[in-house]
Amino acid sequence: MGFTNKRDERIVNDHYMSQDLMCAAHGCPNRWSVLKEGDKGLCSAHAWVDDRKLWPQITQEQLDFAVELAMRVPPEDKKYSREEKQEILDKLKVLLATFGQRDPRAWARDLKAREEAGKRLSHFQRQCWREALGWQE
Repeated sequence: MGFTNKRDERIVNDHYMSQDLMCAAHGCPNRWSVLKEGDKGLCSAHAWVDDRKLWPQITQEQLDFAVELAMRVPPEDKKYSREEKQEILDKLKVLLATFGQRDPRAWARDLKAREEAGKRLSHFQRQCWREALGWQE
């Protein structure tokens, strides 16, 4: 097979070169970022999971996230009125005044509540809240 021009050749070369940079988990859309002994490069979502039976689920979560990002429509540049700007500043002042007074593990309790309510969390999110709260199965 011959190439009709340099552009076609560059596209093919980029495709094969970029495959070497991708996570070794089948179908994962992420580039590898972690080298573990005995594995090719893995993305951080796959690298820290000991049970390889969970890899298809993790790959699906990564694909879902990639689709969600691609589907987002960038917000239009909004022009704020003077009153809207003042309202935003007032909210920021309240937030800064209460900063540090909130429970530092509130994020973990929020994730736990979301999971208990039937929301789908990633493996990493589940692992993080359990570790933060010292939760044992």
